[in-house]
Amino acid sequence: MSGAWLLVGSTDSGLGLDHNEIVFAGTDGWIGTTTNHDLVFRAGGSSERMRLNKDGNLGVGVTPSANFKLSVGGNVLAKGYIESNKVKVTATPGSVPDYVFSSNYKLWTLAEVEAFIKANSHLPNIPNAKEIEANGQDVGDIYSADLKSWMTSEQGDNWQNLIQRSKNERVL
Repeated sequence: MSGAWLLVGSTDSGLGLDHNEIVFAGTDGWIGTTTNHDLVFRAGGSSERMRLNKDGNLGVGVTPSANFKLSVGGNVLAKGYIESNKVKVTATPGSVPDYVFSSNYKLWTLAEVEAFIKANSHLPNIPNAKEIEANGQDVGDIYSADLKSWMTSEQGDNWQNLIQRSKNERVL
C-alpha cells in the first residue's frame, strides 16, 4: 500500500492513507504503521490520547514507558479481576506506620482493641465491610492500617524489652 494517499480496496485488499499512515490490509486485518514510527491516536481535534510505540508499549493519556507494556495517565477501571504475579504499591513519605514504634506514639491496649471490636465488629483503623463494599479499598492504605491495628501497647512494651535486652547482652 505504499505511496497511497487514500486507497479503499485493491493492493492486497485494504484501506490505506499514507504519510501519517493508517493501514488496514490483508486477510488478517491490521492497523498500524509500515515504518519505524509510533502509532498515535488523537481525539478532540489534535489532542493525543493514546500512543503505541514501535516497541509495542502503549501509553494512554501519557507517553509510553520503556519499562512497562502499559502506562496510564489517570485512573483505571476494570470490570472483573486483575491477576498478576506481583503488585507494587508505592507510598508517600510518612504513610507507612513505622511511627507506631516511636516512644511518643500512643498504642492501644489489648483491652481497648477488644472493646473497640465488640462495639464496632471490626478492627480499629480498618474500614468495616459495608464501607469497603460501597467504596472499595486502596491496597496500600489497608496494608498500612492493618500494620497499625495489630500493634498494641503490650506488643510495644515487648519490643522495647527486646531492644533493651539486646543492648544489655551485646558483647564488645
